[in-house]
Amino acid sequence: MTMKRQSNIPVLRATGDEVLPGNPRSRVILSSAATNWRNLIVEEHHIPYLEWNGGKFVHHVVGVNLGKPVLSEVRTRGRFRRILNKTGSICLFPSHHSYFARVNPGKNGFAHALYVVAEPALVSEVAADVGVHPDSAELVGQHGVIDPALLHIAMALRDGLRVGRAEDAMYGESLSLALAVHLLCRYAAVPAGPQRLRGGLSQEKLVLAVEYIQDQLESGLSVSGIARTVHMSPFHFARLFKQSTGKSPYQYVVQARARRAKELLKSGKFSIIEIAHRLGFADQSHLTRQLKDVFGATPKMLHAR
Repeated sequence: MTMKRQSNIPVLRATGDEVLPGNPRSRVILSSAATNWRNLIVEEHHIPYLEWNGGKFVHHVVGVNLGKPVLSEVRTRGRFRRILNKTGSICLFPSHHSYFARVNPGKNGFAHALYVVAEPALVSEVAADVGVHPDSAELVGQHGVIDPALLHIAMALRDGLRVGRAEDAMYGESLSLALAVHLLCRYAAVPAGPQRLRGGLSQEKLVLAVEYIQDQLESGLSVSGIARTVHMSPFHFARLFKQSTGKSPYQYVVQARARRAKELLKSGKFSIIEIAHRLGFADQSHLTRQLKDVFGATPKMLHAR
């Protein structure tokens, strides 16, 4: 018998800090629990029925309807209203805001939802970087909105779980930063304004960052770790690094690791499995996919060249 997978999204009772069990009927079919991703939880659920009566999430929770349109009832401003959640529509439940909601997909049906959960501390940290005053960084709840950019971030995280990026801490970190920025720019009480470009990193900082990346390719790289070497916040570093190189830090590291893997393959000293492990790829398949993306060739083809 297969043990039911438990949700890792913490819920509290509205009137206190008592931890609730969540929706016991919900079936978790995909989870980021075993990943190396920080400040982030990603779960995919099948939900036959949902009724919340004043619960509140500990974190900021983005819900995406992956299934057919489903009608829900949500209480806002003291009144219940019906909302049609279309396929791909977004709901946002800010941290520590109590809510009342009811979703009934009907007999023998279920709602199909993806939840992306962000740490409030991360959002607050990014708020300072994007010029949002702490008093204005509070997020405003949303129900059934269409937001292509937020949907893209959510689906990229889901795809990462599916194709073996669970061990790639930098993948999750990059998308969690993008998520925090987007939430603040679109859904903060006083949204962040457009960020002015600064012309990229100084030559000195760019050289330091690139040297650090090359030195640490065989260890656990992170955007925050690279940013610390040049004494910058992760958000500003990622933004200015992309201006300087045309690539995000994550894209740059992926390509650098692929080039190092190619060198090791051509040396003939290591097996494909050894190279994958040495460079932090989840497995041989993960390495193969990255080499195909960067060079358009498999490890065997590169070894033969």
